[in-house]
Amino acid sequence: MGLPSEFACVTPNFWLTFAEHALPYFRKKRYIRLMPELPEVESFARALNASYRGRTLKRVLFRRRDLRTALDIDTLGKIFAPGVRFVRFFRDGKQLVIRTSAGEALISLGMSGAFAPVDPKRPKPHEHITFILSGGEAFGFIDPRRFGHVRVRTAPLPHLADPLSARSLIRLFLSPEWRESRRSVKAALLDQHMIGGLGNIYVLESLYGAKIRPTRRVSRIRKSEWGTLSREIPMVLRRAIKAGGSTIATYRGLHREIGTFQLCHRVYGRAGKRCLRPGCSGVIKRITQSGRGSFYCPKCQQ
Repeated sequence: MGLPSEFACVTPNFWLTFAEHALPYFRKKRYIRLMPELPEVESFARALNASYRGRTLKRVLFRRRDLRTALDIDTLGKIFAPGVRFVRFFRDGKQLVIRTSAGEALISLGMSGAFAPVDPKRPKPHEHITFILSGGEAFGFIDPRRFGHVRVRTAPLPHLADPLSARSLIRLFLSPEWRESRRSVKAALLDQHMIGGLGNIYVLESLYGAKIRPTRRVSRIRKSEWGTLSREIPMVLRRAIKAGGSTIATYRGLHREIGTFQLCHRVYGRAGKRCLRPGCSGVIKRITQSGRGSFYCPKCQQ
């Protein structure tokens, strides 16, 4: 019997992974608050495009004047002026961009930010911005913890490599600027000025796939290993995007759907569990790097 498509997973033992990851979230609801990463933001961009691209804005309601930082309501009000058209929703690193016919806004989801269809006459709790369309429909930006922000976008964010492109990544990995670094490989991969969009979960999953320990110095990693990692990162991210991201916090998609890539985590959150790599008898270990948890197999990740 085939596996349910919503639980399709890439790990060697699906039901072991389901028991370890799905049950804590769906039965006991033990949520850990983490920042949405590239796949979660990309999932929102795709869903918003499918629902609202090309639609005309009738009115925007700013229900407060600040989130994590103050909102430039005068300028944002021009970008979201009555009659403008939503041209495109897309991702820049881990930020969401809304392009209208009058300009662009850059949105950080923070720790709990999300978009959802709303009724403008009955705002949801923590609904801070409401976009009312010409046909009467509306969607809102909801952020209970207010760690997100919305600001005017005047230029693309500076990144040296696109994490969804193996060719872009290998160019960076083989450059002198990168190869001579004495930082840990995890710290280097998380540098948003170097690679736009990678976060803790997907860095650790990619390093596991490439058999590289997150504590290794960049300068000590071989050329062949960089080649493997440059292919692994886009593969992990595309699988996560297809699964709608990882729901291990308050994250939900546009229509409140959950992501399912947490069922496919091969190393993240599995401290004390056996390694899922065929033929490996290692046990996943958790350490702290720069205040954040790192998970790896001490036997097969070198």
